[in-house]
Amino acid sequence: DTLNVGDAWRKGFRGEGQVIGILDTGVDASHRELAGKVVAFREFDDDGNPVNSGLSGASGYDTGTHGTHVSALVVGERFGAAPAAKLAVAAVLTRKGQDGRHWGYLNQIVGGLRWLVTEMSAPRVSIINASLGIDDFQPYLYELVRDGEDLGNILFVGSIGNDGPGHSSSPGNYDRVVGVGSVGQDDRASWFSGSGNSYDEAGKSVGSKP
Repeated sequence: DTLNVGDAWRKGFRGEGQVIGILDTGVDASHRELAGKVVAFREFDDDGNPVNSGLSGASGYDTGTHGTHVSALVVGERFGAAPAAKLAVAAVLTRKGQDGRHWGYLNQIVGGLRWLVTEMSAPRVSIINASLGIDDFQPYLYELVRDGEDLGNILFVGSIGNDGPGHSSSPGNYDRVVGVGSVGQDDRASWFSGSGNSYDEAGKSVGSKP
């Protein structure tokens, strides 16, 4: 209701023909919300190399739960914003910390993003969601984001971070990325939601992301 997706659906916008790339912990392709919706899946190791290139999309698995949660919000049959879209999922947050949270090496994230941007041609992704971040402005992913925008007309969406106002994370703080924070049920920014400047390729601030 908050996103007014019902109005979009009534106008015929349910994600038909779109493939959405997900960078996360993986995905449980057998989940009832996602049955038949994962068309490509790969996990990447610490060096950024695929470890399961032979798996079909239906064989996708989740090393945690976050990736499945995010995927269902995007294309879930009952709860997704675009239930008619498909998914290509890169498992890049496959390490589990002592606090129980999953994380990944930069090489894993780069490997997954490169696969989604440059190696997937059939089907081609049109949107990439990265619910992850590296503190402050980091240039490491910018070139791939730029190439995806220039070569494939891909829309990038990234988390702005959970470290509070004035703090942001890459790639959510890139000028070419739609940075997304957190809001509560009252539509107000959560106390932990990040915000801050938007940066160009040279690391120069070009505006703010409230």
